[in-house]
Amino acid sequence: RLQRFTGSSASAEKTFKKLVGTANAVGSEIGNITSIFERFSLIREDIGATNGQIITMTDTLAKLGAIGGSSGEEISRALTQLSQGLAGGVLRAEEFNSIIEQTPEVAKAIGEQMGLSLGQMRKAMLAGELTSEKVFKAILGATEKTNKEFEEMPKSIAIASQALTNDLLVDIKSSTIPLNARVKLVASSYSDRGFGFGVAGPFGVLTT
Repeated sequence: RLQRFTGSSASAEKTFKKLVGTANAVGSEIGNITSIFERFSLIREDIGATNGQIITMTDTLAKLGAIGGSSGEEISRALTQLSQGLAGGVLRAEEFNSIIEQTPEVAKAIGEQMGLSLGQMRKAMLAGELTSEKVFKAILGATEKTNKEFEEMPKSIAIASQALTNDLLVDIKSSTIPLNARVKLVASSYSDRGFGFGVAGPFGVLTT
């Protein structure tokens, strides 16, 4: 499915691996992250972005959502509004309010890159000054700081568990190794990283 956005199967495979990496990092289902990528890929030409920039944007937005403690549903709703605003050329009140209310860290990061407080951002929005170009540039500009803050966050068992589930789903689809053996191989990699817990996989397989 990603190939229609990336242009080739090789590029789609590389993109998918990076999106899985993002999903694992923030403890999200792979489908949620690929949906964010696809949503912004649809407006890539409108904002003059490359595939690599859309990947970076997806990763940054997902991490900002995680830093702010937003739920998957809140992130999805806010980023739907954001993508609509970027496609339209400028953020309007409905889109701006959705981002503020549901993913405040995203709004904060955009404001910091623009040198604006949230109050000043609201005035800029009302004046039609939060253009797609400025907002897109601000999100990319927030990447380095976001990555640093995200790395400093404690990693929970819930995140590791979702990452394990993601890896199992990917490996089961692509591997010819028997399921039980594959589960043990993937689970052992998490044990080596310090997550010494039993894992009930998505198919009810239990390993320790």
